Amino acid sequence: FDSDGGYGDSTWTPVDGAWVIRSSAVNPDGQTGSANITITPGENGRYVMAGTHRIIGDVLEDDFEISVVKQPPAVGK
Repeated sequence: FDSDGGYGDSTWTPVDGAWVIRSSAVNPDGQTGSANITITPGENGRYVMAGTHRIIGDVLEDDFEISVVKQPPAVGK
């Protein structure tokens, strides 16, 4: 649930060392959405998040892929 009135849920499934997330949501305006997200761990605290089959209302959104890297805190903090 979010403060604007939307909500969503998802099912996380481990597959071949990654997580596959099948999600669905309802936006505050009542429009529905769904997506498949895959999170694949890499080396040195890195992972790749890829979104596919992303639908909002009746619009198929572009797929995406991003890399996330964990960085240590800055020196002196």
